[in-house]
Amino acid sequence: MELLNTAYSSRKLANALLIIGLIQLAPACNMMAVIANENSLLYCGQPDSDNLILEVFTTFKNQGNNYPDGWSLLFYDSTVINSAENVVRSANSTTESGSVFDSTVAAIMSSESGAYIAIGHLRIATSGATGIPDPHPFILDMNDRTFSFAHNGTLPKSTLMDLLTNNGADSTWINLHPPATYGHGDWTDSGWEYVIDSELFFFWLLKNIEETGWDMLSGLETALQVLDQVWSNSGQRTFILSDGTNLFLHGNAHNLYYTTGSDTLPAPFEDVVVHHKAVMSQYPEQGVSSNLNWIPIMDDQIVILSQSSLTTYSLNTTIGSVSNNGPISCLLEQNYPNPFNSVTTIKYYLPNQQMVHIAIVDLRGRMVRKLINCIHNAGYHTLNWNARDDRGHRVSSGIYLFQIQSESFSDYRKMIFLK
Repeated sequence: MELLNTAYSSRKLANALLIIGLIQLAPACNMMAVIANENSLLYCGQPDSDNLILEVFTTFKNQGNNYPDGWSLLFYDSTVINSAENVVRSANSTTESGSVFDSTVAAIMSSESGAYIAIGHLRIATSGATGIPDPHPFILDMNDRTFSFAHNGTLPKSTLMDLLTNNGADSTWINLHPPATYGHGDWTDSGWEYVIDSELFFFWLLKNIEETGWDMLSGLETALQVLDQVWSNSGQRTFILSDGTNLFLHGNAHNLYYTTGSDTLPAPFEDVVVHHKAVMSQYPEQGVSSNLNWIPIMDDQIVILSQSSLTTYSLNTTIGSVSNNGPISCLLEQNYPNPFNSVTTIKYYLPNQQMVHIAIVDLRGRMVRKLINCIHNAGYHTLNWNARDDRGHRVSSGIYLFQIQSESFSDYRKMIFLK
């Protein structure tokens, strides 16, 4: 027992050192997912095709031998799932619980399961409770569906909590969805030590998705860009998120790979029908599935996999300003405060009298609020924006652009509104 306690303490110390950067090699969890192509399930009844998916599971299981904090597998057979039936979690490596892993995969790949999405996670704990069954993928039922989330990385919990509560000013959302402490008390008290950063990250994404009216892409874009302003280590933000219909992937170059679901395999496997798309942190290096075209996710890229399509989207975390060849004496300053939660001030300078248009737009270029459209004299000018659109409605939290257009000058900058 003393030896076990020493090993456990040593691992906790190593994880702590990894988090604060005293050890250069950061730990990394491992993830996988598969989604059936349109008009198909993960089980299709063609052995060669089903074996492609089984190879992904087998590769993932073998990788799990090196992950001491357990594994988990989740599957969707509808957009709302039963956590007791559709999620299996282990506190041990796949070496120690291989038979449970195998039986779970067999159930997912059975003709009766109806599974069309499966997500897996291998854990190396860097925050929160240890010695528990792998809590990834985290799940939450909202908007008549089950959202699930698997994460690879370590994020500062205090930063995430500041975002979720608007720096402590509004805890409504997090109080409605309290994070788990796994039997270690209230999360606002002694249980805070056992809250896992990945769950808070999941909550931050969902909060923004909800505030955009369940526009998944817009919500993810806003959440990630706001996070980038306060903690810009994109390499720690790799995740697989599902709404029960799609897989949303985000990451840093070459730490997550995916397939298109439309590969034609080389001889002698050219007759094998590929009926799924797959995602892995480390893709197979042998077997038929190693011949699939495994595409690396790029820096700050969002990839959306559905049964019928694949979409890639570049997340622009830094938006520069552009101007034409007008006088450089024209100036648009950064708004202040920024971020803001009620009113912000915009200041600009004109070298001479001219017509000026200033407007607020969202990141897709859609008009939010026309602030001014009139002739202004030379000199410094200031105006305020109260985070309301042209109809007087308060806008959602997120990143917005304020643009200036005059007779000789155009420029824009970004601002962050947090409710």
